[in-house]
Amino acid sequence: MGLFPYHNKESVMIDYGSVQNYSGLQEEISALVRKRISAALLLCGGNKTKAAQLLGLSSYQTLSNWMQQHGVADADLDYARVRDYEESTT
Repeated sequence: MGLFPYHNKESVMIDYGSVQNYSGLQEEISALVRKRISAALLLCGGNKTKAAQLLGLSSYQTLSNWMQQHGVADADLDYARVRDYEESTT
């Protein structure tokens, strides 16, 4: 059995919509990394050292490198909205 347990192209199209629209493993991984980094930064109020620790990364610099590599920008994250939510729930 191969990497994908599909017998024909039609079964791939059912599961993924179409082979032509399938973005590939690298894009899926990058999307997951962006989502996790963004969530960690929001949870840590933008503190990259704490976010790196939460993600299990060795340092602030490692997190910054991952952010650059996967296209996560501080400007895209709304820390104020998270702080407002936290204040309203306490």
